[in-house]
Amino acid sequence: MGLRDLPNTGKWRLDFHHGRGPEAEIAGAPKAGMPNTAGNDVLQALGGSIFAEECKGDFAVAATRASAMLASAHNVTERADASIVRALVHILQGEPVHASTLLS
Repeated sequence: MGLRDLPNTGKWRLDFHHGRGPEAEIAGAPKAGMPNTAGNDVLQALGGSIFAEECKGDFAVAATRASAMLASAHNVTERADASIVRALVHILQGEPVHASTLLS
């Protein structure tokens, strides 16, 4: 998973596929035909946006999905990705201490 700047657009993309597949724009919902991964499920629950000011999505659903993603991680890479996603949801829920603890 990673963020990357889209040239000349002012937007960023969030890659849940480690460069091996389609990407989801942070500012929009996942694209049609995008593989249904746990990370995309969390992004969809957040209304396709990680900006709390947009008041999109359902943080409770996103938290449940992110926790499930973390619990089902099978290797170090999946656990790192899931930890970042869960920490992001903690931050959006106003729980920075939980996010910091999870990432330390």
